[in-house]
Amino acid sequence: MNNSPLFCKNLCGNRIYLTAPLLPVLTANGWDLLFGKSVYQRYADFFSLFPAIRAGREAVNKEEPQLWFVERLPRESWPRQTLVIPVGVPTPQPSSRENLARAISRDIPDAEDVLDRLHRITAAGSPLHGKKVLITAGPTVEDIDPVRFFSNRSTGKMGLALARAAFRLGASVTLVLGPTSLSAPAYAEVINVRSAADMFRQVKQHFEACDYFVAAAAVADFTPVTRYSHKIKKKPGNMLLELQRTEDILKHVARHKKKSQKVIGFSVETEKLLENSRKKLLEKNIDMIVANNPREQGAGFATDTNKVTLIYDGGSVDLGLHSKLETAQRIFQKVRQL
Repeated sequence: MNNSPLFCKNLCGNRIYLTAPLLPVLTANGWDLLFGKSVYQRYADFFSLFPAIRAGREAVNKEEPQLWFVERLPRESWPRQTLVIPVGVPTPQPSSRENLARAISRDIPDAEDVLDRLHRITAAGSPLHGKKVLITAGPTVEDIDPVRFFSNRSTGKMGLALARAAFRLGASVTLVLGPTSLSAPAYAEVINVRSAADMFRQVKQHFEACDYFVAAAAVADFTPVTRYSHKIKKKPGNMLLELQRTEDILKHVARHKKKSQKVIGFSVETEKLLENSRKKLLEKNIDMIVANNPREQGAGFATDTNKVTLIYDGGSVDLGLHSKLETAQRIFQKVRQL
């Protein structure tokens, strides 16, 4: 939760009504929204719907966090503590600019994107400021023929939460993302992949430039030896499908990492969670393993929560049950201590 005052400016006319879905999200997340007295009085009926919003003084300097609501995308740069929110823009588009929020339609700002950017621009001494974080997320898909494939239950939720947390903490984020129905954040450099081999190639290409590598993807351990160019016809009897091991991404990066780099892996185990995960930590020679059991309540692939244990050289810590975003933030807090 954030109790910092947030000065809202340039919000009037139709713009004020278009922001109705966004304002309660901000107040529910602890932001203290302040509007100028003249605006507050002019739209008293509107503000009566939001008791957490109040009239207040104007921001007195550029270092105070501000929201500017605009109808046209600005070309000029804005102070770091100012977040520009497009409302009713003619041509909405994703934004890679740090203090320009993403519009998800002609009229509506993306509340999740606004929250992430607010945390980033107002965080004092961001622990990952200026760092490059490379994250893998989602499942991989191994094709058998043009019709059939095998995959796993990963949705990419945990990996996307890690991308959000890293951005909030000041990092630039590269996300190598397997097939998922979820939308990636506009501020991340997203590289879409399909198979384990695709993901391995992209990690090799981008690993050298990163400060932190987080392997949150559920990568297939096996892939078909033969990938058929035509649909396999159904025949009487059983069918044998020969599989071969895929490249171990974590082992590869551990062999090539510099002293300044940190490598974090994930371990999904349904039995002997701590024992098997610590074994992986030692075998792969990485800095930390995030271990979880998907059979535990609230820790499944498609859930919004997770229950993980962080295992590292010399110890472990059980984080308990939290939202995946909160879990991601706690993971990075621990990583900074390694």
